[in-house]
Amino acid sequence: MSGSIRRKRRVNKTVASSKYSKARLAFAILAFLLSAGIINWVLTHQPQAASSGNTSFEALRSVSVLEMPAVSVDLVQASDVGDRDAKIQEVLKSVSVLARPGVLPYMVAALVQSFPTNLEAILGTAIDLQPDLVLIDTEVAAYRLPSQIENISYVVGKKSPWNATGIAQTLAQQTHDLDAITRGLKRGIPEYQPAADDATSSGTKGFVAVPVIGGTNLDSSTNQSQTHLK
Repeated sequence: MSGSIRRKRRVNKTVASSKYSKARLAFAILAFLLSAGIINWVLTHQPQAASSGNTSFEALRSVSVLEMPAVSVDLVQASDVGDRDAKIQEVLKSVSVLARPGVLPYMVAALVQSFPTNLEAILGTAIDLQPDLVLIDTEVAAYRLPSQIENISYVVGKKSPWNATGIAQTLAQQTHDLDAITRGLKRGIPEYQPAADDATSSGTKGFVAVPVIGGTNLDSSTNQSQTHLK
């Protein structure tokens, strides 16, 4: 009788142990499937979320730095006219991630020439992305759009009012219409009062260069600027 009881107890323990092992195995499989599902979601969804709002990023990262200005112009040209400010912001932000900061003035030169009516979006975004390049952006914009000196000084002055003197001096190298510079700066900086030497000094603050676009040297003094593309 006692032997039968002991055998029954052993059987019960074996059954219980088997059930426990099966439960552990089921839990381990469930944990594995859950982990695999999470990893799969991270790998498949996150990159899509990062690029879904920026269709220009993939197009620009597939080309060389030298091709980025031309490709950016094509991307903006392909967008609806009403959406071009947003597309300009998109391509400039993409280039700021994909390339060195010194490439942005090349982008500004290409974009302002192709889309002068979007001047504010181009210069405003470029200055927001790289404030230290404000005078380079100012010069290349003035070189490409000499008839829009007032608008350029307005946009750049509004975005970077603390650089008013440098902006005036930089633009004075591109035009003899000093009144246009002053009018633009006063529109962008209502409290602006030009100093006596704002537009007469031959020097400018910072490194100023005119980019090369499409292999054409816009100015013989731009060789130094090419180092920004390397």
